[in-house]
Amino acid sequence: MALPKYLQSSLLVLGGVAAGVAAMLFMRPAQQATTPPRGTAAGENAASISTDPAPTESDPLSVLSRAISTADRDARAETLRALAVRLVGEDVKKALALAAKIPDVDDKLEFLRALFGAWAARDPKAAMEYAKANFTAGLQQSESLVAAVEKWGAANPRDAWLWVDANLSGPLKEEATTSLVQGWARTDPEAAAGWFISTGSTSQSVLDALLTTWTGLHPQAAAAWVESLTNPANKETGRVLVASEWARQNPAEAAAYFTPMMVGKAAIDLGSALVNSWAANDPASTATWVAKLPAGEARTNAAGTLATVWAASDIAAAVKWSESIEDPELHNGIVDHLGTTWGAIEPVKALAWIASLPTGEARTEATKGALNSWAGTNPDTMKTWLATQPPGPIADEARVSLAAVYSDSDRAESMRQSLAITDATARGDAASKFFRNWRKTDDAAAQKWLQAEWPRLSPDVQARLEKEQKRKY
Repeated sequence: MALPKYLQSSLLVLGGVAAGVAAMLFMRPAQQATTPPRGTAAGENAASISTDPAPTESDPLSVLSRAISTADRDARAETLRALAVRLVGEDVKKALALAAKIPDVDDKLEFLRALFGAWAARDPKAAMEYAKANFTAGLQQSESLVAAVEKWGAANPRDAWLWVDANLSGPLKEEATTSLVQGWARTDPEAAAGWFISTGSTSQSVLDALLTTWTGLHPQAAAAWVESLTNPANKETGRVLVASEWARQNPAEAAAYFTPMMVGKAAIDLGSALVNSWAANDPASTATWVAKLPAGEARTNAAGTLATVWAASDIAAAVKWSESIEDPELHNGIVDHLGTTWGAIEPVKALAWIASLPTGEARTEATKGALNSWAGTNPDTMKTWLATQPPGPIADEARVSLAAVYSDSDRAESMRQSLAITDATARGDAASKFFRNWRKTDDAAAQKWLQAEWPRLSPDVQARLEKEQKRKY
């Protein structure tokens, strides 16, 4: 089993803050930096802060120096935003010049977003045209344009759209339109919705921005509008978007509204949307609702989603809930999701729990899920653990999981893991599968490996790989 989509997002781990270096660059102007500031390469900033005259406590350089010397990123961002807004009110050119002096990429983007948002509140067209003409394609340009168009969209959405339509294209146009609609929906969601219909748009990102924003303000109105849509795909997507956001605010209310609509294929997506939002805050109440759903694929999927979310926050409570499920098929699916999720967080404990379950399909699938999750999130610790395990089915399954993970990044390691499997059939299956994958992507390297390893391969593996050699790709 692959790692669930709910666990695939990862936290962006921010690096250490070079506060002392930044402060020294500001307060000791005669001294040149010997290493590039955070987030930059050597020589990237032509207007280095270290070449400026020593700032006073009241001028922007002093404020900026103190801001980027602050270890707390939230406090630093708040100071940078306030400084950008203040400078735009005084002199836009001064604000832009100061932005060029900020060494850290994330700090600069925070400043620019505030700068262009404040500038767009005064002169949106000038802000947009400056970002388009003076910044090269990339994150700095897109973030500046998005900040400006969101502000413009809240004040004068039709003019903002005309400019975007005439001046942008491709992904940047899509991103700007999404931001525009988000700003528009904050002030006049009905008008934004009417515009969406008039364009005949089927953009997922634009519809998402419109409905997520609108639902945050008036969920019943947003839900009613979705039911008026004539495009089936937009209606189906819209229901899921509203259900997800509404469930964050008032899950019982959202569930009461959408449960009657949970029929056919739509039931699966609606159930997942409701559970994913609801279970994050109140998994026990979510479990009560899931138990009342009619037996079928929608309930099974909703229970699996709940198991995934609950296991990530309180595995003990999730396990206890699973023990109360009497329906065998539903119970097996829940156990599978619990094992898969727990395996990404505490794999050894997860495997111990799974080993305590009765022998059967649920235990087998949960074991595979836990091992796949472990291999996918931390293959190095799995290899260390494997070195201490006796030969057997669990170790063999773990090697299959590792081989699959390495099949795209280190194909020789993928083959090593395959060949270490003790069960002859499983070893031949894995070796054949991952050698085939290797041949499809880099046949020359696969052939070189095979020639070098052939004398050491067991006869059964040689026979399987000989068959693979006869395949044509």
